[in-house]
Amino acid sequence: MYDGSVADVQGFGVMGGQSEQVETYLGEHYTPGLDLDAAIRLAVTALGQDTDPTRTVEASALEVAVLSRARPQPRKFKRLSEADVVAALNP
Repeated sequence: MYDGSVADVQGFGVMGGQSEQVETYLGEHYTPGLDLDAAIRLAVTALGQDTDPTRTVEASALEVAVLSRARPQPRKFKRLSEADVVAALNP
């Protein structure tokens, strides 16, 4: 977290903002083994659960990255382009 605390989280994690609503939605809809596009769709839908009524979060409002221990580069995360996010959201 931004305050310097550390947590070991399995499956999915939510922090900041209206995290309770988002985490509740993810807890009800997350299944292990989602492919990347399905995980992005689920995450974006969950982010929209922070208001009532729910909202649609546009790809242009997102910064999406993936973490991979298998990446040979020193940095283990890779940012996805907006085009990649749009493609994931519109299968």
